[in-house]
Amino acid sequence: MSEHLICIFVFTIWACCRVTSGVCPDGRYGLHCSYTCHCTSGCDDVTGCSGNCKKGWSGPTCNMNNLALYKLAYQSSHYNGANIPPSAGVNGDYTLKTGILTDPYQNNSWWEVDLGKPHYIHNVTVHFRMDYPYRRNGVHVYSSLTVNQSNTGHLCGAATINSPDVTRITCDTTAQYITLYQGTNNTHGAGTGMDFCEVEVFICDGGTFGDNCTEFCHCQGQPCNYVTGECFGGCKQNWNGTQCKVCDIGHYGFLCNASCSSRHCDNTYVISSCDNGIGKCDNGCQTGWSGVDCTQKCSTRSYGKDCNGSCINRHCLGNSPCDHVTGKCIYGCDRGYALLDCATNCSGDYGFNCNMSCSSRNCYNTSSECDQFYGSCTGTCLDGFELQDCATECRGSTFGSGCKFRCSERHCDGDSTTCDAESGTCQNGCTPGWKKPSCMKPCDTGRYGADCSFICTRRRCLNKAASCDHVTGSCGGECEENWIGEDCTECDGKYGSGCSYSCSERKCRDPSAPCDHVTGSCNGGCLDGWQGDTCTTTLEISQNDSGSTIIALAVALGIVSILLIALAGVFFWHVRRYKMTPGSTTRENSSVANQDGGHYEIVARQTGRERDIAKVDTSHESGYVNSPRSRRTDDVSQRPLGDSDSGYVNAGQDIQLNEYEHLDPSHSPQNVYDKITGN
Repeated sequence: MSEHLICIFVFTIWACCRVTSGVCPDGRYGLHCSYTCHCTSGCDDVTGCSGNCKKGWSGPTCNMNNLALYKLAYQSSHYNGANIPPSAGVNGDYTLKTGILTDPYQNNSWWEVDLGKPHYIHNVTVHFRMDYPYRRNGVHVYSSLTVNQSNTGHLCGAATINSPDVTRITCDTTAQYITLYQGTNNTHGAGTGMDFCEVEVFICDGGTFGDNCTEFCHCQGQPCNYVTGECFGGCKQNWNGTQCKVCDIGHYGFLCNASCSSRHCDNTYVISSCDNGIGKCDNGCQTGWSGVDCTQKCSTRSYGKDCNGSCINRHCLGNSPCDHVTGKCIYGCDRGYALLDCATNCSGDYGFNCNMSCSSRNCYNTSSECDQFYGSCTGTCLDGFELQDCATECRGSTFGSGCKFRCSERHCDGDSTTCDAESGTCQNGCTPGWKKPSCMKPCDTGRYGADCSFICTRRRCLNKAASCDHVTGSCGGECEENWIGEDCTECDGKYGSGCSYSCSERKCRDPSAPCDHVTGSCNGGCLDGWQGDTCTTTLEISQNDSGSTIIALAVALGIVSILLIALAGVFFWHVRRYKMTPGSTTRENSSVANQDGGHYEIVARQTGRERDIAKVDTSHESGYVNSPRSRRTDDVSQRPLGDSDSGYVNAGQDIQLNEYEHLDPSHSPQNVYDKITGN
């Protein structure tokens, strides 16, 4: 009994001495022995492990923890029906006998492991098959917080054909799922398959950090205090506090990698704070977002505030998902509905998204109702339109009412495969014998040919009762004398009205020139001495006519010249009559009417002294100057002037006149004669 007590006492003293002296108990190391050794042997009390790491741990100090070991895994396919489970890639066996091999004949292949919860992942290590490097080429490593199984998420890196057998790829992100994806169709029969022995996902043990988990805490550039965890050189990005274990302002989350500004909090009335742990929004989320931190969109079947709207109750085209904020259908609305949520009936419109206007239809009944789904007309369509909404022009080369007529049934001049949808009008007119506009009806009775412009009664058929083909106007028999042609309207060796001129009488330069039955014109000109379209006019006659024309023009020119000379002579005579040189005699006649009806001439003579003026009676009844019929006076003697038989003043007779000043009779209230005589 006493021996046992002694042993217990000694052991207690030894253990206390080891702790107080800095020597940790087995399995612990570091300051205050606060770290756990993850090696099978050789764990130094101060520095920890230096090798011989336990399964699932690695690194220089065995502080790198393989989170993927024995975790749940999935893969897209198996090679040649092999039944090796996906978990073989995380079972700790680095040999090929339990390796992963996917089907190389698929479009792509993938393998994924679920780490159980989010962790900050520094790097991922892949142990590839060593004897066949072709399938490692193009293998991409992705990390994500949700199930991925594709080439999305955070791309950590990719391997090439030259990558080492043990390839370490850095992620530096928070993730719960690690995905290996192969989309490269490699050579040497590798295809899109991939083969590897093991995947390791390492994190540092608590209180350590660095590439190989040899540094501790979240200090910037140096380890934290082994006892307090305090960082003396500041913290890594997004971290704060003396121990660098809380997020700074503006970040939150397990590793402080979530940004507060990336949230979609409802800040309508109050700006939300940002909890540095989970980033909770104080006033809920904006429309279309959900989650504690409002970073998750509403599902593809919901929308709106708190994601309470259901897209299933909308009239989306093809039941497409709707916008997570407004509820708008991504592919538009089904027939008869409109607006963002496709819950409003069409009004005045119809069809998908209400994109067809009821007023644009071509219904025969203008008051027809407009079905919101198809816009169906009540009754028929206007000519040229079809389908139930009468909004589509005739198709398939048809036209008219109900589009029941075919364009090819017309007799158009040219292409008949297409036509006006409403009337079927031929663009270039009809072939001979058919009426416009559709060219489907023959010419009226009594007409034939192009545009039905020829009259049957004008033909020269020998049989006056002959039928008249509406296309050719054929008589069906012989023509009258001198007339030929199917419709007997062309001359036989003759031309002109009634075929009254003989083609043989023309003087064409080319004897074989054709003879138009209407004009008889020659093609190629006339023989010498002949002219005209028909070469029946002699050139001499034309020359005589030309000479006569020249003579007539010469005579006319001579007459005009004579008239001009005569007019010039009259003009000069008139000028000389009123403008004579000094010393000559100038007559100025002025007819003056006296009160008794007599007419007198005022005769003036330039004497060199003063002008002598006398009044001369110029009336037909008197041959005297100042006759008694004009006025009786004692001052002026009455005597005949000139020859008593003539009754006129003789221009050569010397007449002694009284001297009076020249008076203007038009401005005097007195009788002109009175002025002269002084009465």
